[in-house]
Amino acid sequence: LKNLVCDIAPVTISIKNYVVTEVTANMAGYKATDECLNRVESFFSARAFVVPAQ
Repeated sequence: LKNLVCDIAPVTISIKNYVVTEVTANMAGYKATDECLNRVESFFSARAFVVPAQ
């Protein structure tokens, strides 16, 4: 369980970074939302298999 909690913290931080990046990009006039969501999706699909394996 400790390993799981340790793995979740970086994921949460990463999500915050993605959100900040997305908002900043949108404010700058870029349409980065789709790319951002795709990155988060692939990040989670990768993590989904890694976390239970530990």
